[in-house]
Formats: sequence, structure tokens, C-alpha cells
Amino acid sequence: MTGATLKEGLLSSPAPGTLGNFPRNLINSPNFSQVDISLTKITRFYEKANVEFKANFINAFNHPSFAFSDITFDNANFGRINSVRGSERQINFILGINF
Repeated sequence: MTGATLKEGLLSSPAPGTLGNFPRNLINSPNFSQVDISLTKITRFYEKANVEFKANFINAFNHPSFAFSDITFDNANFGRINSVRGSERQINFILGINF
């Protein structure tokens, strides 16, 4: 191996216009996990009329999903997890009268 090859190493930027030698999908962020729940209750109060109540829970368990914000090899923050993907828990209630 030459001295230039030893200096470059695996995490160096390739020369402009060339492909690098870093393996594809080697650096992955933690898994994304989100549970959504929807509940519906229909109550009839006449033959042709009913009341419908819905509750939607988005990210029901409020599980954070972390992500890399910058995956540029030359950056000092490379590989640090400092952002969150997805959203926090959201709850929606819907009440409708159908006739």
C-alpha cells in the first residue's frame, strides 16, 4: 500500500467526479417505530340515525425515533444522533351524527 492510500482511509471523500469505495447502506440510523390506533363506536338512536364517535391516536405510545441529521463524512457531527423523525403523540376525537 502506498502512503496516499493509508492517509485516505475508509471515511475520506472521493475525488470529484469519481465514485467512492464506502459500502452502500453501511451507516444506518436507528429503526423507525410508530404505532397508530383508531377506535370507533357507533350508537343507533333511531332506525335510520346514529351517532358515531372516533378516536385516532397517532404515535400512540409516544415512542421517539432518532435520526442522523448530517451524514457528511467531513463534518465534525458525523454519526451523531441529534434529531427526531416523525411527530409526537397526536390524539383526534371526531363526533358525527348520521341520518
